[in-house]
Amino acid sequence: MCDYYSTIMRMRQERAGRERMNEMREIQEDYKIVQEARDEAAERRDVESFEGNDDHLVELERRWHQLNPPRPPPTDPRLVAFMQQNTEFLQKFGDRAIAAMDAAHNYMMRPRNPNNLTRTYLKIA
Repeated sequence: MCDYYSTIMRMRQERAGRERMNEMREIQEDYKIVQEARDEAAERRDVESFEGNDDHLVELERRWHQLNPPRPPPTDPRLVAFMQQNTEFLQKFGDRAIAAMDAAHNYMMRPRNPNNLTRTYLKIA
């Protein structure tokens, strides 16, 4: 009986995924068509058609972002390796360790003013 319900849930999820992909494809196709119509209205200086098409594009963009929300950027693999090498420090100090690493990173990556750098010259004898 449990297998039956898990099969039904899986099939519903697959159907929802297909429907989502179809809707995203339709949005892309509609967007191209409406964008061309908006641009043509702009060339004709037809303000009413331009605004109507532009409003439709805004609505398509809103729906696209609902179906396909922005994803966070991937974690830098160098940071992951560094954190794996320093797990003892991270476990010992927890959030304070992460804050300290973040502050050090921000300090190293800050914009620099070349006029404030002190220059040292080596004397070659």
